[in-house]
Amino acid sequence: MIATIRNRELGIFELLSFGWNIFINNLDAILMIIFLIDLPVSLFSTIAQTLDYREIPIPIVINILISYTLCLSGMAVIFLAEQYISNEKIQYSKALKKSFSRLGFGWAAGFKSSWIVLFLLFFFIIPGIIYWIKYYFVFHACILREKGSTSALAYSSSLVKGRLFRSFFTIISLIFIIFLPAILVNICLSYLLPQNSEILYTNLVYNVLFEMIFMLAFYFFTVVNTVFFLNLDYRK
Repeated sequence: MIATIRNRELGIFELLSFGWNIFINNLDAILMIIFLIDLPVSLFSTIAQTLDYREIPIPIVINILISYTLCLSGMAVIFLAEQYISNEKIQYSKALKKSFSRLGFGWAAGFKSSWIVLFLLFFFIIPGIIYWIKYYFVFHACILREKGSTSALAYSSSLVKGRLFRSFFTIISLIFIIFLPAILVNICLSYLLPQNSEILYTNLVYNVLFEMIFMLAFYFFTVVNTVFFLNLDYRK
């Protein structure tokens, strides 16, 4: 696997194939990360919205928590995937420890890149899309190449230099292929188990099912993106 990733450009289906192999072989660790990090925040969000606590700015608290947890768990899965590609299967605890040590840099890089992209998208659509692609790998740069928040932006940009259109096509294709089935499943679930804003139990059950499906799709997407990152990085 590592030799193929190093030596030639991978197509979309090769990225998916390698990513699926890595995802399945690390599913136990990924599930532990979901149960320990993502689900508790999701459940807190559901309870807070259902009980409607107006005394504190709950939406702000939830958004901050979600941004931190996604950064922490996302970078942990990136590290899991990279280590497996390098022929070392690690435990979820080691991945989380590594991710936690880079959390500040990763969150800052994500914050900076997000605001730059959002600003450009709001005023200038095409430059916004270009910078979205350029800053696409900032989390990978922070966790795998130990870059700071600012240098991660430059490192990510260097990977897609001269490959913007191909990278854009690859990313959009992966988003469509991976997330469309998850969205369709969740739409079916919404008809089978309709939410009621006043019933906490129903909300929790639905939210757990929705969260599991979405997070599994998201982390499969993260693993595939890690293969994509390494394929670009090794050949730049």
